[in-house]
Amino acid sequence: MHATEPQTYTRYEKAKQVRCLRKVTELGPAIARDRWRLEQGVISDMPAAAILLSTFNGAKFLPSFLDSLTHQSFASIALYWRDDGSTDTSEEIIGKANLGFPVTHITANARLGPARSFLTLLQAAAGNHSSYHFADQDDVWLRDRVRIAHEAVTARTIPALYHAPPQPVNADGSPIGKPVSAPVASFENALVENCVVGCTSAINAEAARLMINGAPQRVLMHDWWAYLVATGLGEVIAGADAQVLYRQHGSNVIGANIGFRRITGRVHRAWHRGRIVPEVTDQLLEFLRIHGDALRPDRRGALESMVACRTSIGGRLRVALSPPFRRSSSLDQTLFRVAALLGKI
Repeated sequence: MHATEPQTYTRYEKAKQVRCLRKVTELGPAIARDRWRLEQGVISDMPAAAILLSTFNGAKFLPSFLDSLTHQSFASIALYWRDDGSTDTSEEIIGKANLGFPVTHITANARLGPARSFLTLLQAAAGNHSSYHFADQDDVWLRDRVRIAHEAVTARTIPALYHAPPQPVNADGSPIGKPVSAPVASFENALVENCVVGCTSAINAEAARLMINGAPQRVLMHDWWAYLVATGLGEVIAGADAQVLYRQHGSNVIGANIGFRRITGRVHRAWHRGRIVPEVTDQLLEFLRIHGDALRPDRRGALESMVACRTSIGGRLRVALSPPFRRSSSLDQTLFRVAALLGKI
């Protein structure tokens, strides 16, 4: 399946078609569905919500995730999946699964990594649905995960991103620690930090269009790219309750935040973020290339100040002394200011 642009109509054309649909009263619920789609300017017989899943050696926990999809309270869903070079039975598991909703397999010609793999999935699904939900193969979604996120983003007419705190669990599915809410979303934060956990997130059709606009290549992570788009050009909606059991195990330790590991994890993440600063700047350059002209002047100025650090001593001093960004912890903020002063951005 290839991505298609939403079919749009003038207000007069939409009103005329809605009047015609009202006359066919014997179709009942189908008419209400089609009226809503017409009013949104999108004509499609596809389910309302698209689940995007990139797999890689996920056979151990994949059945549990797929089972949680079949028990969603929101039934109008479709699954798009792509395997990114697994050597286990991940592909076979999905291929044999009887899920009860449309499943589209996007064939992989090469290993892309998570960011490009998810953007490839989004490209395939865009234009056919009202909401798009990023999924991790290891997790379990609670019954209302899709419904809550779908209702939140589709209620907005501007680009919208929904996310919520996940509930960390161990390999057996038992809770470890408590959900930790993300800091208040802002473009200044998105410039240097990703506070969105992708498996809890969803975007609406307008945000999906902007995410794939310009064929972005230098994207560090797909959920971070969504965070930049939503804070720069739309809105971020923060959910209060965890709807995802976020599995922590030997191959996936990101997100564990309990006991002594909380302290060591903070140090490790701060060090790691310092090492990937050049990649962060590459992502910002890509965002500036594609979306710079659409940004408010103050946001574009902040973005340009960040990317100027790479080549300008004056730019380094401005960012170090009066940073246009805001990280969620004082430690990370200080380390990033030092990195800017040393020209490591």
